[in-house]
Amino acid sequence: MERVVDQLIQDVSSTTGVDVQTIKNHTHAVLHDESKNLDKHSHVHVLIGNVIELEVVKSISQKKTLQKIKNGFNKSVKKFWNVDHNNYVPENQGVKNKPLWLARQEKLEKIIEKEIKSEQVLKEYEGKIVNAEKAFKIVLKKLKKIKNLFEKWAFSYLQEQFLISAKLAKPLAEEIESIKNNSESISYEMTNKINAVENEKSNAPESAKVTKNLKKISKRKY
Repeated sequence: MERVVDQLIQDVSSTTGVDVQTIKNHTHAVLHDESKNLDKHSHVHVLIGNVIELEVVKSISQKKTLQKIKNGFNKSVKKFWNVDHNNYVPENQGVKNKPLWLARQEKLEKIIEKEIKSEQVLKEYEGKIVNAEKAFKIVLKKLKKIKNLFEKWAFSYLQEQFLISAKLAKPLAEEIESIKNNSESISYEMTNKINAVENEKSNAPESAKVTKNLKKISKRKY
């Protein structure tokens, strides 16, 4: 970019008759890379002061000098970067130059829109957390009930108090089947424990077995 600016300074010098070093001392160039901004073009600002040694040099701000700068810039770009402005297609097409206030307003609107979306996502996430906490409390409550029923059923079953275990078998089976909707792994684990207890007493009646009731519930579903 420095070579392009040097060429512009020489063009201004040759058009205005002011020596190159003086023009250079009164020139500032700023390159704006907008390649990541879809609503702006990349561009360069070249500022040349027209007051030199307390005198206004009108030729610097005349149209002929501006035209010389434009033509010189296009020639320099083609010379140094091999890019012809007649064939160049900008990456961000269909973008019009906008007033600074409008560009800032649109940028602010995009930021606000992004913030609103972020808040919506956050609320959805918070809602999922609340629902997960509710589901966890439900499972915990069911698990405590299952644990209590299982301990009473297993104790009576192993003590061969089959009349008592028969009364507990059905509600225990219903709770195990119910928790399957929340956690199949807990239901599976409890079923394995029940099978282990039932295998300890081969003389137990079917009515005292939880697995018998689980099969009945499963058949009713299908």
